Amino acid sequence: MTEFKLEAVARNGGKPNYVRREGRIPAVVYGHRRESQPISVDALGFGQVLEHGANVLIKLTSSSNEDTVMVKDIQRDPVRGNIIHVDFLAVALDEVLTARVPLHIVGDEVVSAAGGIVQHQLRELEVECLPMDVPGHITVDVSTLHVGDHISAGSLKLPAVVKLLTPADEVVVTVVAPRLAEVEEAAPAAEEPAEGAVAPVEPPK
Repeated sequence: MTEFKLEAVARNGGKPNYVRREGRIPAVVYGHRRESQPISVDALGFGQVLEHGANVLIKLTSSSNEDTVMVKDIQRDPVRGNIIHVDFLAVALDEVLTARVPLHIVGDEVVSAAGGIVQHQLRELEVECLPMDVPGHITVDVSTLHVGDHISAGSLKLPAVVKLLTPADEVVVTVVAPRLAEVEEAAPAAEEPAEGAVAPVEPPK
């Protein structure tokens, strides 16, 4: 796995909005026998690193520390979608960790051409391995599936050094007929009283 470099600057009480106006992202780094420390990183530089995936290794350097980190959490503005905060987890290259790996679906166009619809039940898997062995993504090939078929987490091919933590019987994708998919999408999450109607009141016990 390629290791990317990113410079960090300690945040000493600076307000997050001021940091963002300077073209930087407020962040925090913690983990592996180090105290939590508020920092900031260059927004453009972090964006370039993120283009290679969220599970990359980053050499995070500052005037006082140098840590090998991974992205633990990213917070985005709910309206604009831009990154407003990042959590970095410091790791040791010789110690196993748990990570969430995104699933990459391929072959869904073949299923669609045959009259099926691929429904995603999971978007990522939880795995355990050394930091250098964390996959960027896990490929799920659905091209041979037919209506009624599914793929479970345990049937996916993972590298030998990667241990699956997601339950093996958990369904990753299913293939359904178009009509069934429409019914499932149209079904209400829960029955609600019609507008203007009075909900029944439970009698006192």
